[in-house]
Formats: sequence, C-alpha cells, structure tokens
Amino acid sequence: MKTKIASLTAVACLAITPFASHAAPAPTTAFNACVKAFVNSYLPDRTVRATKTTNSPGLTALTLTQRKYTIALSARGANSGELLANARCVADGKGIVLVLDTPPTLDYVAQADFRADVR
Repeated sequence: MKTKIASLTAVACLAITPFASHAAPAPTTAFNACVKAFVNSYLPDRTVRATKTTNSPGLTALTLTQRKYTIALSARGANSGELLANARCVADGKGIVLVLDTPPTLDYVAQADFRADVR
C-alpha cells in the first residue's frame, strides 16, 4: 500500500515537472517585451536606470499558464520621483505586445498580472 502511494506521488511529481519548468519563461518574456515597448513609446529620450517589478496579489500558478499577461507600467523621474507616464501593456507568452495604451488607471491596475515601476 505504501509503495503504491509513493509510486503515484512520484508519477504526479513527474507529470507536473514540465508544466512548472515552462511556466516561468512566458511571463518573463511578456514582461520584458512590455517594458521595452513602454520605454520606446513613452520615454524615448530618457535613460532607464532601474525597473522594479511587483507581482499582483492574485498571481498564482494558474495565472502563470495563461496566454496573455497584463502589465501595469509607470515611469517616475529618478531624482524627483515625479510621475512621467502610466500605461497598460498586454503581451502573450512569446513576447508579442498586443496592447500598449493608457486607459484610466483604475480599469487595469487591479487586474494586472505584474506591475513595473521604471526609473
């Protein structure tokens, strides 16, 4: 009985291993594409010194498997902290930016998969 349970546990672990190992690159690729598009569109004459990433509270393993990622982006002056730009970016796991726009902030920040503050 114990051997059967151990075998089922091992099979279950092996079954989810590919899922877990491929989950991380898609959000990273989407995030990088959105930050690049945001900087090129909203801050073309500025040098980016740092990007701070925050996962939204609702981010789970299931969220990481979705095909589109919403990233809430904001840019602040490095010295002044002054808000320079806000945007919403939607990208797929392959890093293709589907939407880069500036709807009212309340419409997208709460539902964002990630948040990024560019300085």
